[in-house]
Amino acid sequence: METIKNIQQQLLERFNQLKRKEQYYIVALLLLLVPYVFYMLLWKPVVAENTQLKQANVLAQQQLQTVQQLAQKYKQLSSSGASNNTEVNLPQLIDTSLLRHKLALKRMQPSASGDIQLRFEEVSFNHLVAWLHELETVYGVVVKDASITPGNSDGVVSSSVRLRKG
Repeated sequence: METIKNIQQQLLERFNQLKRKEQYYIVALLLLLVPYVFYMLLWKPVVAENTQLKQANVLAQQQLQTVQQLAQKYKQLSSSGASNNTEVNLPQLIDTSLLRHKLALKRMQPSASGDIQLRFEEVSFNHLVAWLHELETVYGVVVKDASITPGNSDGVVSSSVRLRKG
């Protein structure tokens, strides 16, 4: 604490030794410098973070709305007793439904037990969920397990899904 007082005392002595005109210049410089430092160190980062959080909030609201719409469709189809379409074989059903939902399949691997392992990379989360919803409610396909990991951009995921005929 004493060192701070010593430094203050030395600065004040040096300031008092300057000519009156030089003192005005220093005061004017400080009056300009203090608001600039406040703006650059405090205000600007807070505003940037606020803007980023608002954008993330808008995206989250859009995703929530989409999920709510899908949940409502699910409830409607569940209550109407959607019939299971078992006449189409599973690989053919997967191919046609993937095209409808604009999903690109990275790999399809059938197993001896009748399951099919699918791998997606960098696909729309909303399209993937809508596709799985359709397979379960309309065609009676069972999702045995699914692993979904975030992708490189918002709303994009990579996924591994194992399906079987219900």
